[in-house]
Amino acid sequence: MNTNWTEGDILAGGKRIHYYRTGTPAGVPAGKPAMLLIHGLTDNGLTWEPIAEAFADEYDVVMPDARGHGKSERMAPGEKLDMIADLAGVITQLDLDRPVVGGHSMGAGETALLCARFPELVRAAFLEDPPWRYPQLPDPGVAANMPNNPFASFIASLRDKTLDQLVAEGRKDHPNWPDEVLQRWCEGKKQIDPNFITAEKDFIGDWQKVAAAIRCPTLLITADPEAGAIVTPQVAQIAQEDNSNIQMAHIASAGHHIRFAQQEKYLEVLREFLRCVWC
Repeated sequence: MNTNWTEGDILAGGKRIHYYRTGTPAGVPAGKPAMLLIHGLTDNGLTWEPIAEAFADEYDVVMPDARGHGKSERMAPGEKLDMIADLAGVITQLDLDRPVVGGHSMGAGETALLCARFPELVRAAFLEDPPWRYPQLPDPGVAANMPNNPFASFIASLRDKTLDQLVAEGRKDHPNWPDEVLQRWCEGKKQIDPNFITAEKDFIGDWQKVAAAIRCPTLLITADPEAGAIVTPQVAQIAQEDNSNIQMAHIASAGHHIRFAQQEKYLEVLREFLRCVWC
């Protein structure tokens, strides 16, 4: 982590949420707009580090760890979570003035729900391959009691693997990811609380209703389903038809982790979107 960045904790609903922030130890320059970046399932806030570095001169970038992830509070089996209220707590307690909010996967689902539930808190949003499927099916990341839940099996398998083993396995699957990106991604896997999967939670909702309710400028970033991306052209079309606030940018030669595979193109489309937000 950049030595000029800070980290700390806030309490949301009485639960500790850890965060990283690009503001210097002396504080955040007055008038600097805020950006809140929300990670995916089994990741942590620092998986956004390269994007935060790219925007740190222009934005006060905040990267929280979701509950049960990273350095945030652990949980009891079956505990009920309101992940969207947690995000609202981060925004209000850190006094972020209508930040631009971006999320990946689970974090993109959270971001969309935040826009729908707390529109007054968000200036604009970008969604990197949210878990939006048509027809909408039970998502194993949300379903607490799904038999043979693949996420539960995956998380259980992490306990007996070292970080070096995870990095070596990840390198085989993702040979072109930068070393620092792969390292952060694997660190998040070692920090996940197994009880997160059995928690009562929702980070998707009825995605069509959620997408239709968004009232701020929103960029839906998609990639190639044949390479593992979730959002199909059909889903992107439905979202745009239901809501004129949603625009789409497709980045080819990438799967579910779009910014890891195509960082330069990702930054290009995101900067173009943000220029329009501030026009």
